[in-house]
Amino acid sequence: MPWRDDMLDASLGGAPFFVASISGSGGRRTVITEFPDADEPGSEDMGRSARRWQVEAVVVGDEYMRARDALLEVLESAGPHKFIHPWQGDRGAVRLDGGYQLSETVGEGGAARFSFTVVEAGVAGGTDMRITQSPAAGLTVAVAAVVAAADAELVQKLAKPGIVGAVSDAIGKISDAMQSVRRRTLGALAGADDLVHALADLKEARNELAGLPSSIMSQVRGLLAALAAVVRVSADADDAPFPGGEKRVRIDVALQASAALQATFLETPPPYDGVEVDQVVLDAERVMQRAFRAAAVATYAELFLSLPLESTADVAKILDDLGDDIDALMLDPGASDALHSALTDLRAALDVQLQAAAQDLPTITTYTPPASLPALLIAFWIYGDPTRDLEIVGRNRVDDPNAVAGGQPLEVLLG
Repeated sequence: MPWRDDMLDASLGGAPFFVASISGSGGRRTVITEFPDADEPGSEDMGRSARRWQVEAVVVGDEYMRARDALLEVLESAGPHKFIHPWQGDRGAVRLDGGYQLSETVGEGGAARFSFTVVEAGVAGGTDMRITQSPAAGLTVAVAAVVAAADAELVQKLAKPGIVGAVSDAIGKISDAMQSVRRRTLGALAGADDLVHALADLKEARNELAGLPSSIMSQVRGLLAALAAVVRVSADADDAPFPGGEKRVRIDVALQASAALQATFLETPPPYDGVEVDQVVLDAERVMQRAFRAAAVATYAELFLSLPLESTADVAKILDDLGDDIDALMLDPGASDALHSALTDLRAALDVQLQAAAQDLPTITTYTPPASLPALLIAFWIYGDPTRDLEIVGRNRVDDPNAVAGGQPLEVLLG
């Protein structure tokens, strides 16, 4: 078997990279003692030396900045981190030994070179060292891996003659789908000029992009991110499109958009231009569809890192809805092994991130006033804080805050 077939995908803390070169060092720690008036020295074996690896790493591709940032985040965190050596496999927990060097040049556009040394972490305080990574960092790495795998599959499978027309049509369909989702799910935000123009530009450039499969994913990914970011909260955001600035409305809008994007391509592609075509053309369109859906779930998984969650009910809804979309993609028989593996990691990372967030979130329950009461008094009874009356009024669409109907259950947050 050729040696290249045995190579593994190198990574540090889950952040993947290519290896330009790698060298290791190790050995034994021997102490030599030379005694006065003695011809023979004494020696003592103090144990094995810590293993070190000097790594020259490269990240490359249209999405190289994401891979670069993921590796930077690992290199600048305390660790320890799991280290996968391309020839030696899993080397366990390591820490960065000193600093790192990062190089990016115009001559090597689309690539970043790293130089760093890692050392095995061993044990601390006599206890086993556990590999740790923040849930948010794990999700960011998983998102980058899904996008990279979808991009690689796209480039590999579209590098064939005679399918430019099918690819162009698929890009046009993607643009139409995003326009439709924009209008149906974003309401008052659908008219964002930059997003409208960007979607129109994608459709106009579809013939050119069809001949450049390596550029398709970055274009589509950028538009998906812009579509998702419309509902992202910022410090100066105008909450007018979201009544009361409700967090759950943002979550619902994001999930509706995500589901609509997935549903666009669940049906079997029709024959190209109404004419029966060969399997190669149909496969090309399916590859485009799968790559788009993968980029969409990655984009919306990343979005939920920045959208504030209101309650544990939000966590359950996201896990159900977005989790089901990821599961459906994992069942696609045409997905490459790399994409399937990346989606599996994304599903796990999403679960970990949201479950971690849920620990600090309140739960939703109900309270039934015994009689018609002011919202201020109800808030005092439930929370011990009458200033939370507007929260009860907004959540339950109460018409008269001074006379909340008795005998009717109210939805309230506890915790």
